[in-house]
Amino acid sequence: MMSTRICLSVVSFGMAAVAWAYPPAPDHVIYGTVRDELGRPLATGAAIVIVSNAAGELVRTTTGPGAEPGANYSVRIPMDLGSLGSVYKATALLPSSPFTVRVIIEGTAYVPIEVSRFGRTLGEPGKRTRLDLTLGIDSDNDGIPDAWERALIDRDVTGRLRTLADVKPGDDLDGDGLTNLQEYLFGTYALDRLDGLALEILQVENGRARLRFTVTLNRTYTVKFSTDLMEWSPQVFALSATGATVEAAVVGREVTRVEVWAPLPAAGTAFFRLFMQ
Repeated sequence: MMSTRICLSVVSFGMAAVAWAYPPAPDHVIYGTVRDELGRPLATGAAIVIVSNAAGELVRTTTGPGAEPGANYSVRIPMDLGSLGSVYKATALLPSSPFTVRVIIEGTAYVPIEVSRFGRTLGEPGKRTRLDLTLGIDSDNDGIPDAWERALIDRDVTGRLRTLADVKPGDDLDGDGLTNLQEYLFGTYALDRLDGLALEILQVENGRARLRFTVTLNRTYTVKFSTDLMEWSPQVFALSATGATVEAAVVGREVTRVEVWAPLPAAGTAFFRLFMQ
């Protein structure tokens, strides 16, 4: 009877043996907007965003242009599937691992409202999670900083708003389709229904203007252009930077910000207006 023997050889190079799980999983990306207590996005380089776990700091970045529209920070978290029982590096996390976020401004550390109220866990490798970070005090735990609510109360002339409890996140005080929480996140004025209708020109490149605006549920948005501010004509646009199909309108399926790419007229210069129905 023949027996089979399996041998494992170990080669030593005079160094202590260290076992690492391999290969690493794709990074998980956390991104979003850091805002101060009045809803203003922090400027480029104004703050340091640090992601940590129980063992210490994992990764950090400064506020700046994000990878997504409306974002001013983005961090890549090293991930490991843990299939071999040990992480491939000390700063790698497993899916569903808890983490926390701090924002450092001029040496002072702040714990954002979204992090202090709920425990956060990491998503899957290769995925992306949007996590907007709100600084300030939220004494009534409704997700909106007290300072923003007090500013709204001070400007209310109807007498409806007297205490922080009167500024409810789900209410639409001006009837524009945006809740108070959405008005805070979008930086619009919750007592003026026209303030939510704003058009931004982000970039002009290769004969096209990249435009951004906020849409609300079941509203239809169109754009018009003019070369002299006197006569206005309908403007078609693409819904992506590489899109070949042009559209004449956008219908809001949820409350969100959208970007469109509008070709410029032959003159190369145009003024744009946003319309909502």
